[in-house]
Amino acid sequence: MHILLASALPWDIPDDLFTPWASKLTRIHTGADGLVEQVEQLQPNLVFLGDLPQHDAITAILDIRAHAPHIIVIPYIASPAPDFLLQLMRIGINDVLTDTSAEAIGEVIERVSIDPTKAAAPGAKTVRRHGFIAAKGGAGATLLLANFGVALAKAGNARVLLVDLSLPFGDLDIYLTAQPIAHDLADLVEEVDRLDQGLFKAMVHHLNDRVDVIPCPQTFERVIRVTAPNVARLMDQVAPYYDYVLFDLGSSIDPVKLGIIETLDQLAIVATLDVPSARRTSQMFTLLQHLDFSPGKTSLVINRQTSRTSISIPEMEKAVGKKVSQTLPETASGVADALAQGAPLIETQPHSPFAHEIDDWVASILRTPRKGKSLWQRLRSK
Repeated sequence: MHILLASALPWDIPDDLFTPWASKLTRIHTGADGLVEQVEQLQPNLVFLGDLPQHDAITAILDIRAHAPHIIVIPYIASPAPDFLLQLMRIGINDVLTDTSAEAIGEVIERVSIDPTKAAAPGAKTVRRHGFIAAKGGAGATLLLANFGVALAKAGNARVLLVDLSLPFGDLDIYLTAQPIAHDLADLVEEVDRLDQGLFKAMVHHLNDRVDVIPCPQTFERVIRVTAPNVARLMDQVAPYYDYVLFDLGSSIDPVKLGIIETLDQLAIVATLDVPSARRTSQMFTLLQHLDFSPGKTSLVINRQTSRTSISIPEMEKAVGKKVSQTLPETASGVADALAQGAPLIETQPHSPFAHEIDDWVASILRTPRKGKSLWQRLRSK
């Protein structure tokens, strides 16, 4: 592999950090203006951008993409600001070098050097990725994901992985089981370098024969071990073991979640029918537009619908500019009972209106009619 180190000034980083992966290593000192010409002439496989200012780095990346789209570009930023990471995500840069240790450099090189033709080999299994994000805290996205995942596995006879990315301190597991869980997301990302299928199966929590769970770390010291690159690597390794991977994204978008959001096939934004939720929902859709996330991959889900909501569904749709795709009824008493029993709500109350709506939602994803639904129930859902 030919690796090019490009920087405006001499970059004080040893060659031997790159030589284990480089058959050829080249250094150049230039600003953004003269970079593309040299890249086109040298034709490296991988370019590391050193100390270019943020605006120049964006310009250089766009120019290289336009003239040599086959060349991989990795910017080095010791302390990247969130808005700069967002800009990089928008132009398709998912890997950023923030640490010049041998381990960090090797990790990013190995990740971007994976042969994409192997991942997309003919006949390879298609894994669907779905995300759930709350427009604001308390909307109930975690409850919906937990029950949706269990119902999806049963109705589709599918293997489903539920991942709690509601950092920090997500609580997806309490909606599924009362059993203690030995390993969380921090444990798994720390083992990502040696995590073969056997070790992963030994560490992941098996809810039943079709559903596995990766819970969120529960202390701040463990949360900070979870980084965006390692989460991306973990998901790339383990997702092929499943038919569906569902992510609980909490109620915010941060650098750890950005890379996952980009890979989603569907993103459900869960809201409630009140003014604060409508405002946050509108802001969420606007942010996704700025991230160039396809509107066709988003859905608006209304949770805890009652006859006493402060705004109507048409008012919510007008405020947000998106049609509601699914509604779920209020379930406060049922949730309390399910938590006490340590089981999903659809299992403790399988004939409840909530369970029926979850089944309908799953049927719409699988594109199959829900078995056992009466004519009266179908009329009521119109």
